[in-house]
Amino acid sequence: ENARVGLRFLVEVLNWPLDGILLFGRSIGCGPALALAVEQAVYGVILVCPFMSIRELCREFLGSVADLLGERFPNLERVRRIKSPLLLIHGQKDSMVPCEHGQALYEACRRRKLLVCPE
Repeated sequence: ENARVGLRFLVEVLNWPLDGILLFGRSIGCGPALALAVEQAVYGVILVCPFMSIRELCREFLGSVADLLGERFPNLERVRRIKSPLLLIHGQKDSMVPCEHGQALYEACRRRKLLVCPE
């Protein structure tokens, strides 16, 4: 909700046009950034170390127990519905979020996109 309030402030109070706003999310912040990108056509979206979903991220550590978790950030579903160009940056040696998460989001996105995976 905080991200939504921040975007509304930029548009309604500061009169910034949506096509002049770049959304940025890193790690858990990718969830709110993608949620906003589904709702609004902004200039672009940058996600650093993105994850497919909380459930899939937890599956890496908990196995099938992750199926018991609720899902607050269904990023793989959301990335299919964004309205803006997308830049994904995901380190190949990320110890928390495997690079495959970034690759899956890249493949699911239907907009202009770029995936960068530095070592």
